Amino acid sequence: MLMTIDIGNTQIVFGIFAGERLRATWCLASDLHRTADEYAMFIEHGLRRHSLGPQDICATIIATASPYLLTTIEAATEQCALPAPIVVGPGIKTRLRIRFEPPTDLSGDRIANSVAAHFLYGQAPTIIVDFGTATVFDVVSANGEYLGGVLTPGVRIAADALVSKASRIPRVDLTAPAQVIGRTTVQALQAGLLYGHVDLFTGILQRIKAEIGPAKVIATGSDARQFAALTDQLDHIEPHLTLQGLRLLYQFNS
Repeated sequence: MLMTIDIGNTQIVFGIFAGERLRATWCLASDLHRTADEYAMFIEHGLRRHSLGPQDICATIIATASPYLLTTIEAATEQCALPAPIVVGPGIKTRLRIRFEPPTDLSGDRIANSVAAHFLYGQAPTIIVDFGTATVFDVVSANGEYLGGVLTPGVRIAADALVSKASRIPRVDLTAPAQVIGRTTVQALQAGLLYGHVDLFTGILQRIKAEIGPAKVIATGSDARQFAALTDQLDHIEPHLTLQGLRLLYQFNS
């Protein structure tokens, strides 16, 4: 079996593939203060929960948006006696032509998302939107060129910034109210955060499509389903797009 690890800024997602089937997933909060020993215990616990052990894993591949955690997670996999991981980065075969300068600035999770979207959802122009710590747009052409993307703060980062910088702004649940005009501070905040982010998302989509023409839109990330209920601009939602891309990248490189 193949272990895939997506190291994000907010959480680390683990996936176990048996062939093409995603057999198990679990996640941990990303924490720079945790040691390799602690992460190793979490990995072993996750494997046991799914009736697996290190001996069942034949290969490991990692993508990271947080290079500070990469060394710790690599050490944790070594302590668990897992196979030495492939790390998505310079030199890895992607079967995409990367038109990003410099290519080393493109994080592994964005590469994995782009590979998965292109090879799993038909080789058409594709826009991948990852609703996570940041809301990230990546664009792949029909003939497999990675064209670039757009980075914006995620909705939760925006909410945290408001709470930390404005003394009278409360922390609110990110639930869309029934109407845009809020009759309470909480409703006004929810409307601004959720509907404001939807309009940011749809506006950027329109601008990208004006440059490349019609395209499929694939959504992923922890908040993808929440925003799918507020817009009709998403063609597919795949919560584990990054893990699927890691599976493909492993196949391309093994």
